[in-house]
Parts: sequence; structure tokens; C-alpha cells
Amino acid sequence: MYPVDFYLKLDTDDYVNVGICIGLLPITGIPLPFISYGGSALMSTMFLMGLVLNISFRSKAYMFDQDVR
Repeated sequence: MYPVDFYLKLDTDDYVNVGICIGLLPITGIPLPFISYGGSALMSTMFLMGLVLNISFRSKAYMFDQDVR
């Protein structure tokens, strides 16, 4: 559930930025994820991606695991 929410947040930011660049949307000041220079926007994006990677890492079952989940 959480990875889908984080993906939608990043995807929405991308669509808004593309709309701003081609002139369909007014300038709102939303930073482009992973590209724009900024402290809080970059830190929150990296935090969200760390959570997504942590969830995906912990949800996989490996072939040679000793404990079965």
C-alpha cells in the first residue's frame, strides 16, 4: 500500500512539472523529484524512497532462507 502512495506522489509531481514546463499549468513551485536543488524536498524524497526500498527488501522471500515467512 505505501509504495503505491509514494509512487503516485512522485508521479503527480512529475506530471505537474511537465505541465508547468509546457505552459498548461501555472507556476506552483513544486520541486522536481531527485533533480531540483533543495533541502527539504530532496530529503523527503530520499526518505520516501528509502521506505519503499526497505519495504520491498523485507517483503521478498529468498531461496536459501532458513525461516519460512
